Amino acid sequence: MGNAFRVVVLGCSCIVFAAGCPDKGVGGNVKLAPADGVVTYKGSPLAGATVTFMPEDGPLAIAVTDLEGEFTLASGAIPGCAIGPAKVTITVVAPGGGKATEAITMKEGPLTPAEMEAQQKKMATATTAYQANAKAGPPKSLIPANYADSKTSGLSFTIKADGDNHFTIELKD
Repeated sequence: MGNAFRVVVLGCSCIVFAAGCPDKGVGGNVKLAPADGVVTYKGSPLAGATVTFMPEDGPLAIAVTDLEGEFTLASGAIPGCAIGPAKVTITVVAPGGGKATEAITMKEGPLTPAEMEAQQKKMATATTAYQANAKAGPPKSLIPANYADSKTSGLSFTIKADGDNHFTIELKD
């Protein structure tokens, strides 16, 4: 009986201790603020670019630019970015990067032998195309490679708690 009581007390103590120690990595004390902006390259909006803010204290905030180069940051599924200084990277790769493949759709219900053979041929063609693209190497970047690394991008901003967090990012060669 004494050992069971100790286990219960120890277990409850651990729960109380854990509840009183928020983990910043999980969102305990991290405060987010709305943040958005626009990315241009050579004076034109940059569509389809992945914009990543890496705060000194908090989770990554990521967005993809639309056709006008505009983006709105989110930290995971939560809109916003952690308050404070953040380093920034931007990446954008050429679409496709290789031979286009036909979409493979599955018919509901059982397949006839002819349909099954046609489906297998489509899958084999798609696999071959994927493997050829993979051998070609990484996709080609549409902007200078230095923007993909926080150490070389030269981009950093500060997210303010009650401020204007709209950023205009102009990329150059």
